[in-house]
Amino acid sequence: MAGTGQTARELTGGPAPRVLLHGIWQPVCYHFTYGNLPLQQHVVSEEPIIPDTATASNAAIASEAQMKVLSTPDVLVIILSQLPHSSLLKAKLVNKTWAGVFENVEIQASLFVRPRPKESALYTETYSDLLINKFLTWPTNPAEYEDKHHSWQWRQLLVCQPPVEALEIVQQVNQRFGGTLEFRTIIPRPGGLRMGFLYDAIRYWHQVENSSVELLWNRKTGDFTDSMRIYPDGSNYKTLDDKPCVTIWGKTGVGCGQYGGRLDEIANRPMWALACTACEKDDVTLIDEAIQGALQKNYLSEQEILKLYSGIAIRKNSTKVLTHLIKHHSLSVESLNPADVAREGIPSKEIVATLLANGWDINARDESTTGPKAEPFLWHVVKDIDMVAWCLEHGASVHPKVTTSHRSCQQILEKAAASATVATFELLRSKGAPLGWRSLHRAVQLTTDYQPGRGESDGGEDERVKEYRLDRARKYEERMAMVRHLVDVVGINVNALDQPVGANLQGRWGTPICYVPRAYETEMDFGLYRDTRELTWFLLDRGADPTRALELAKEVFENERFVDDVEEWTAKQLR
Repeated sequence: MAGTGQTARELTGGPAPRVLLHGIWQPVCYHFTYGNLPLQQHVVSEEPIIPDTATASNAAIASEAQMKVLSTPDVLVIILSQLPHSSLLKAKLVNKTWAGVFENVEIQASLFVRPRPKESALYTETYSDLLINKFLTWPTNPAEYEDKHHSWQWRQLLVCQPPVEALEIVQQVNQRFGGTLEFRTIIPRPGGLRMGFLYDAIRYWHQVENSSVELLWNRKTGDFTDSMRIYPDGSNYKTLDDKPCVTIWGKTGVGCGQYGGRLDEIANRPMWALACTACEKDDVTLIDEAIQGALQKNYLSEQEILKLYSGIAIRKNSTKVLTHLIKHHSLSVESLNPADVAREGIPSKEIVATLLANGWDINARDESTTGPKAEPFLWHVVKDIDMVAWCLEHGASVHPKVTTSHRSCQQILEKAAASATVATFELLRSKGAPLGWRSLHRAVQLTTDYQPGRGESDGGEDERVKEYRLDRARKYEERMAMVRHLVDVVGINVNALDQPVGANLQGRWGTPICYVPRAYETEMDFGLYRDTRELTWFLLDRGADPTRALELAKEVFENERFVDDVEEWTAKQLR
């Protein structure tokens, strides 16, 4: 990893671990502990910042002095910058005067968008109440990671103020026959550690390193992770330039059936580079040299090396190298599960044809894991209608193998409803694909991940922000088109349940409209909640019962905007 410094220390005696290749074993769920979350310095009031009109009309009229204070930008900045993150976002909606101070550096710092100036009177340790709450509902299985689509604005938020400028990763490897090794990596984050980078790092540690994760707060790089352990060759890692950090503490085990993270590229980087060159040139001679060099290092078995290098060949569309690995090195095509073949995006048709010509089963499922990674290849390429059509012509089935219920594998139309176009959905339906329990539910759920277009900006918009905004608007329209199609054309009941009566499956909320109020991710540029009015009103117009959804909005998701949308729709019906 570029720009990092890595050290390793022995906590007790024992040989260095041999870590198995990623892909051999996958956990059903991930272990995540958010640690001792920092205490909030703010107590969030349940009362609104400004009383509503009806209440205000019965209260005493604010004095002229109060109005003057609340209309003075400098004073207003001082007051608003002391609010907790969640309340400050609501304050932006009060009036134009209040919204006008939101470019102030102190307000931006209180929104966790930019670092707080060192000369600021508020230069004290502060954490966002909104972000801290996210750690309480962190993904703990592959399906939950699949469903998470955090916004660009959310990913840019600082983890804390003042920002920590280092992420420390500590991997503790417990060896079965004695000894514990500890690997430390310090990743500098100039400008501050942001939520997107921390999220990606934890996800990598879960899905690639197959490691449990615990977050450690209020510490500096080099601090002990476990006060009960000692280092035989010294007291600690402390140095003069240690910085405040957040630490990801991962624990793995090796030996006798225990699996840890991977050492593939790290263990043998020169041979990895040679294998990449071989695949870029589609040169079988160079790939033979890379295999022999890796075998001499004795880090991985031959089949592990072949699987690793086949992944490079797939990504780089190296059909000659892939064929050579299968025919001359006995690469087992059965070892290439669907997720491996589609790991870096949709592979070329030539690569898939090469695999099929050598006995690869396009309908196979990965029985070593569950969730989205276990799904057949067609499920992984459903976003590409050309590849879907090609796969159907070459033997792909719309019925998942080795499944006795919807618990084992979601139906292909459920996947298509969430991420494909209407044309792809209808192509699959024409082949006899069943709807499953949650086609409409998944379409509604994914629609809430995007934001409807709001026309042209007033100018001065950063190009990246503009591109991001327009892309979200395009995806929103695509998903809304799917929702309309499922209800108005396919005829799915808007009050259909998402599981059999009496079942209690994880992540199921009820009818399709119950999936709307979960759209609670903070949107810095677009308001406190994602705008789901059009989606909500469409479902209500078609007869959706909002009773359970309102309970979830109030008691679970605290989504006030959804409640307002339902109330406004109801009031409109009474006029």
